[in-house]
Amino acid sequence: DAQHRLMVVNRRYSEIYGLAAGTIVPGMSAQDVMRASLVAGNHPGSDLAALLHQEHEAHRGGTWHTQFQELANGRTVSIDRRETADGGFVATYEDVTERRRAEARIAFLAHHDTVTGLPNREALGQQIEMAVAQAGRDSGFAVFEIDLDDFRPVNETLGH
Repeated sequence: DAQHRLMVVNRRYSEIYGLAAGTIVPGMSAQDVMRASLVAGNHPGSDLAALLHQEHEAHRGGTWHTQFQELANGRTVSIDRRETADGGFVATYEDVTERRRAEARIAFLAHHDTVTGLPNREALGQQIEMAVAQAGRDSGFAVFEIDLDDFRPVNETLGH
């Protein structure tokens, strides 16, 4: 509501944050909810001031921006907020851990060999482009190439 007191909460919120049933109840202030999350150990190295600062940053320019929280258990929570006409807000919390892991895996595979995990040709090309761009400003660079005899059968059976 306009006084930042919780009006509605569902079971899934407590599940996401690992809170016991009944820990978060209507009528609590937003700061009380943050304190409960801190007590549950969700934000190691953070205190209430740090969480309030993160919330303030998510509201920069008078517009709410999606906020991501990295929890102690390795989970990632996406927080979206919409202001209401009475001065309060509606916040939605979504566990996006698996989606973020999948996105990171896709980004990794786009630039690395699936068998060895080593950077692939795409990554090499990007590194060379960056080196060329830097060469004129700071320093030079070199590309070292090794040619292995009779390596074709390896490429044909295992791929490049």
